[in-house]
Amino acid sequence: MLNAFETPVRVRAGRDGPLPRRRDVRQNPRLDAAAARGAALTLAVAWQSGRLGKICRAKGFSRRRWSTAAQEMRQEPISALAGKAGKKSVIVTDLIAQSFIKIFNNAFLNTIERVREPHLLNVVANLRNFAARVPLKYRGSIEKALKTEGFLSFLLSRAAVSLLCAKATLPPQSSESAISKEHEELATVVEELYIAAMLHAEDQWDLELKADGKTFMAVATSFVKHLADPAPLKTPNIQAALLGLDANPLIWTRYGLDLLGISLDLSLSRSEGVAASQAADRRKVSLLGGDSLYATAQWAMAKLHSRPCRKLIAKTIAAYSDGQLRKRELLWNLDLTVKQYLEIEQVAGVAAFFGASTACAAFVNNVSNEIAQQMAEFGSDIGLVVGLLKDVRTVGMRSALKLGRISAPIIFAMQQDPRLRELLSGRLSEGASDFEEALRRVKEGGMMPTIRLVNKLGSRAAARLECLEESEEKEALLTLVQGVSCLPLMEQAGDEAVDDLIGPTEATDAESRIFDMKVANLRLRAELQRIRSCEKRSRDRLDSIQQVARGVELRAPSRPAPKGLGLEFDSQEIEWLLMRGLERRAPLPDQLDLESLLSCIAEGQEEVQCRLLGLSEAAQSQKLKYAVQEVFSSGGKRLRPALCLLVHSMLDDSSTSLRRTASRTPQMAADPAQGAAYDKVLVLATAIEIIHTASLVHDDILDDADTRRQQQTMHRIFGPDVAVLSGDFLFAHASGLIESLEDDEVTRLVSLVIEEFGYGEMSQSAKRFDTQVSLFNYLKKSFYKTASLLAAACRASAVLTGPPGEVCDVLYSYGFYLGLAFQIADDVLDFVGSGEELGKPTGQDLREGNLTAPVILCLHGNEDLGMTPAPGSKELARIIQRRFSQEGDLERALQLIEEGDGVQRAYALAEKMANKALEALSLVAPADTDARRALAGLTRWAVKRSS
Repeated sequence: MLNAFETPVRVRAGRDGPLPRRRDVRQNPRLDAAAARGAALTLAVAWQSGRLGKICRAKGFSRRRWSTAAQEMRQEPISALAGKAGKKSVIVTDLIAQSFIKIFNNAFLNTIERVREPHLLNVVANLRNFAARVPLKYRGSIEKALKTEGFLSFLLSRAAVSLLCAKATLPPQSSESAISKEHEELATVVEELYIAAMLHAEDQWDLELKADGKTFMAVATSFVKHLADPAPLKTPNIQAALLGLDANPLIWTRYGLDLLGISLDLSLSRSEGVAASQAADRRKVSLLGGDSLYATAQWAMAKLHSRPCRKLIAKTIAAYSDGQLRKRELLWNLDLTVKQYLEIEQVAGVAAFFGASTACAAFVNNVSNEIAQQMAEFGSDIGLVVGLLKDVRTVGMRSALKLGRISAPIIFAMQQDPRLRELLSGRLSEGASDFEEALRRVKEGGMMPTIRLVNKLGSRAAARLECLEESEEKEALLTLVQGVSCLPLMEQAGDEAVDDLIGPTEATDAESRIFDMKVANLRLRAELQRIRSCEKRSRDRLDSIQQVARGVELRAPSRPAPKGLGLEFDSQEIEWLLMRGLERRAPLPDQLDLESLLSCIAEGQEEVQCRLLGLSEAAQSQKLKYAVQEVFSSGGKRLRPALCLLVHSMLDDSSTSLRRTASRTPQMAADPAQGAAYDKVLVLATAIEIIHTASLVHDDILDDADTRRQQQTMHRIFGPDVAVLSGDFLFAHASGLIESLEDDEVTRLVSLVIEEFGYGEMSQSAKRFDTQVSLFNYLKKSFYKTASLLAAACRASAVLTGPPGEVCDVLYSYGFYLGLAFQIADDVLDFVGSGEELGKPTGQDLREGNLTAPVILCLHGNEDLGMTPAPGSKELARIIQRRFSQEGDLERALQLIEEGDGVQRAYALAEKMANKALEALSLVAPADTDARRALAGLTRWAVKRSS
């Protein structure tokens, strides 16, 4: 076997360079010689050859220099390193690598490998499949996020921890003791949500994501460098990992190739020199990419059979968006304490997603609420550790000082350094000199206390794992926690290190003993939970055996997927609805103005408005409170909640009276179930309007809109950051309301709509100035953007009211066609409406390249509608293709559309869709009620309205 770690190996950069010399060494007879040579050779090449070595040497680490430094660090306890922190900063990633070397073993490696292949690879494939569906123009932001997450960074990733927890919480010796497809979908969702949150919350999201990958890369590189020295090979655990009976050289080979590939990719990416995009373009790309990921994750969650998971995810995203705005409000706040900092990071940092991933993995396995809570807090602790390790790196401290983000190292340093507080109170006003002095002082006073905090959190996380039964996955999680939080180094250093790390003013012996007692108590509580869980499972198994003995047939609970229109992402279904026509029509009311049509549900509309205004109370951030109050007090048609209320009223004409009776004298209610249905419809109506409003907030950013409803848009009032995070908060809060209804069919409906929003916006963005776009594609885009939510509102209200499935399908069709008629008429208003009413100049959509029904029907006509292309269609196409670059182009295009009767053609199409909605309505509720007449009248109002 090649002894690659004891003797220097020289490999030329050229492709045909000589291989290192072979040496005869003792080895396990079971170890495949060729595989072993491959493993050692790969690791040697990864370190000794150009790429990885160049990166390390660029940072000042030659092989010989690193060997000497590493030996010195191994000979000194961490307490001595703390004393040197003022002279030369400790390399945090090296401490993590040393920690892993001390506890590294084959059992850990093999367990991680079983999770990585095939399960983690399936997660990566799921993410890449999603990226492939994104239009090419916006695919780069998603692919960059996936690439910067580093293939090897599974050791610190949410998906890998989720999969490990999923396996560790499965009942032992069970028929379902393997990681399932559902676990992989859940892990995919968590990764999508994390990347989406980064795209929305961080202005420099690509740098933040790269920091994650680089942190792990630095740890992995340091790990290999330590293995390049003879000393680690003498330790029993490393010898066993490389040469033991259960050694797997193929794994070492694969990891070595991964290291080499990542280092090569890093070196190439540095030389590409891609021009930086403008801030506005970055914001739009980030918003579109994040919305698409959120939407895909929402739909994936709807298909999971775990309502607690869906509720937790919605709560996590809402709290994260709120917490991100709170973090912005706390910039340069020098009174922030470590406790406050950790509390914010738990909800607005990576800890939120680690906690959600571990808790959801436990929920999917149907563990007890106590164990699920322990796993959630375990994940949160791991996330805090990961976040603190990023903060304590030099790049993290530089970033924090630059942005005014008061991180844990800065807080610790300020507690013992008045000069640092003085520098920060002046916001480093003297420029580079102040910045470098502040950075030096943070390193001197903040690094080691932060590492000690990492140790404490790691100890607490390890104690929480006692709630799990013994398994290889539990041991792998424990090894991971110990390695990442540097616990082996602290145990080696002993009690002497504690005083050096945190200083006598920060923690007394009594405080340390109190913390140790809390961890011990936590471990005992976790062990008790494990015992109770085993006892419950034994009782359940005994009950099952007794039932079988009595002849009772045991059947697994069936979980059939709901069927019907709008419950699956099916393009054929949409195409069928677009081409379908009915024959019968419902009668119209006398008054067609919106106020008259909705008068029969005025009480319900008022209740929905009160709930919308009360939503601001759920926010902690003051900016978010103001933003929510502003957006819901600015008026609006409230058409979508009106549809929910009208459908319910039509299907159950007594709902209003039942509502009053139930609220005053519940015991006199004729049918309490119907009163409960009305309450659920109110929740649904509120959630539907919140989703619509959130989509408008994000759309205004993408369209650079200054006004909406004759008022300034949110991003103009509060800035794009607040607007993006407010939209995320609204989406998440609406998802939580939908989950509170505890109806899987409604969840699927609304989740699919949110995913369709993303497709609609991306389809529109990808087809700007495309004169070949067909009317059919325009109608599909209109469905995704507008009609899908109206159709879902109608069907969901019907589902909650309780008619047969056929009625729900017909009402979905009604909302489908009404939404198309509404959107077509809305597009016509861009040509005929006044600027004051629309809040934007006439022809603004055309100017931006959004080709709508009047333009498309002039360009191509439509055979089904009996329309031929307009006489000036070729000239109109040329003007659009050159993007109105010549003076007078826009005015000429508007003239050609007017001469070609584009507006009249579009109105004819809108009338056709309105007639289809009216015809669908005739198939349900034969009684001629106020609600039914109002729904019929809305089909005419949608076309004839002026705003």
